[in-house]
Amino acid sequence: MTATIRPSLILNMDVDERQFSDDVVAEIKRSYSYVAPSVVAAVPASADVPIENTLRLVVRMHRPYWDANDEAAQEQWAAVMPKWLSNMFYKVSSTVAACNDVRRKADQEPLPYAWMEVEFGDNVTVAQATEVASAFPEDALAAIEAVRDLTAAGTLGEGVARVSVPARSLWEEARAAAWAADGAEGAEGAEGASAAEAAEVATEAADVAEAVEAAAATDDPVGDGAAMAAEAVAADDAEMAADEVASADEAPAALPFAPDFAVDRTVWGVEYADGTVRLFDSAAGGFID
Repeated sequence: MTATIRPSLILNMDVDERQFSDDVVAEIKRSYSYVAPSVVAAVPASADVPIENTLRLVVRMHRPYWDANDEAAQEQWAAVMPKWLSNMFYKVSSTVAACNDVRRKADQEPLPYAWMEVEFGDNVTVAQATEVASAFPEDALAAIEAVRDLTAAGTLGEGVARVSVPARSLWEEARAAAWAADGAEGAEGAEGASAAEAAEVATEAADVAEAVEAAAATDDPVGDGAAMAAEAVAADDAEMAADEVASADEAPAALPFAPDFAVDRTVWGVEYADGTVRLFDSAAGGFID
C-alpha cells in the first residue's frame, strides 16, 4: 500500500530579470507542463554579475517521509522517494536541455539554471549547483539522502533549514574568479583585434595615398581616373566602417553568462532557521568552522 502513494510536484523557476518576459513565462509553462505545473518569477539582478536562474522542485506529500528515525516515514521514503526523485530529475533536466537546444536553433540566448533545489515541505531544502549546460548533478539523489541521514543522526545540529552543495560562498568565489579570468581574456582579445583592424586601415589608407600621388605626378587621364576611383573606394570603405561602428554602438549589450568553472562540492553550506550558515566537510563528516 505504501509504495502506491506518490508525491506531487510544483516547479518554481526564478528567472533573472534580464531574461524575464511574458514570452519566457509562456515558454516555460508550456515546455514543462507534461512534468508539473510551473510558477515563474523574476528576480532582481545587478548589471555587473552573470545571469543566474534557479529551478526549484517543490515536493508535496501528505504523509511523513523525511525523518529517517521514524519507522513509518522511513518506510515511505524507501518505497517511493528514491525512484520518484530520480525520474523527476531525469525529466526536468532533459527538458532544460531540450528547451535550450530549441532556443539556440532559434538564435535565442539559453536559459541557464545555476542551481537546482529540492524543497521538502517544512523539512530541509537541498540546493545543488548544476553542472555544464545546466545539467543536474549525477549524484543529486545521493547528496539528498546523505543530508537526510546526517539530519536524522543529529550531525548537522538542530534547526537545519537549508543545505547548499557546494557552499554558496565557495561557489560564488569560484564563479567570480572564472568571471574575472574570462573578462581578462576577452579584453586581451578585443585589444588585439582592435590593433589589427587599425593596422589594416592604416595600410589601406597608405596604399590609397600612394596611388593618388602617383597619378597626380603624371598627366595620364587614366591615372587620374584611377586616383579618383581609389579615392571613391576609400570614401565608401570609411562610410561603411562608420556605419558598422554605429550599428555596434546601437546594438543591445549581450547578456553576461558565466563560463564553466570547477568548485569543491564536498564542502557544504548548512543554513539554520536563524540565518546562521556553517561550512560542513561532507568527506570528513564534520564542520570546518
